[in-house]
Amino acid sequence: MALKAPLQRAINQLNISDVTLKSITARLENDFIPEYAEETEFVYQIIRPMCRSYRFVLGKNSSTEGRRVVYEMFAGLRLLKPEDDGALPDVESRVCATIESEFYVHYEETRIDSEFIDEECITTFGAENVPMNLWPYWREAVQAVCSRMGMPRIVLPTHRLKRSATAPEVQSHNLPPNASVTLAAK
Repeated sequence: MALKAPLQRAINQLNISDVTLKSITARLENDFIPEYAEETEFVYQIIRPMCRSYRFVLGKNSSTEGRRVVYEMFAGLRLLKPEDDGALPDVESRVCATIESEFYVHYEETRIDSEFIDEECITTFGAENVPMNLWPYWREAVQAVCSRMGMPRIVLPTHRLKRSATAPEVQSHNLPPNASVTLAAK
């Protein structure tokens, strides 16, 4: 399956140049103290990286540098107690910890045919490629924050590309809605 024209044009003209952590919020919920938790099995839910907005900026020396596109991205994760035969049916009551973050993902634009890419290319790229580019930075942030909070180490899987017989095809990141994690023995 060939890529859509707007996406292919954006891929050809945008090159990632930096990723900046804008904010990160991590909190233990409901009096959860990982070191003293009775539970040893947990599940986690992921809010996959998604584009909130983007903006155009000029390079520092606008006469020689092109336009840059900066995407603002959001990603989140919740650690949950597993369901216990209906004892905790409400997901919110099962939340042990939450990690939410915002990133700026910077791209330099290379003009082709002396034209900048259009709005459709920018939005399509923001929805389909930027989350994949951000994923390793998000994985590292989750792992570092979990360690600092004394939580079970969560290693999110990597993005995998699926190949078809006719053309490369990007596979969306298929994580189960609740993946599990275990606290290490004390």
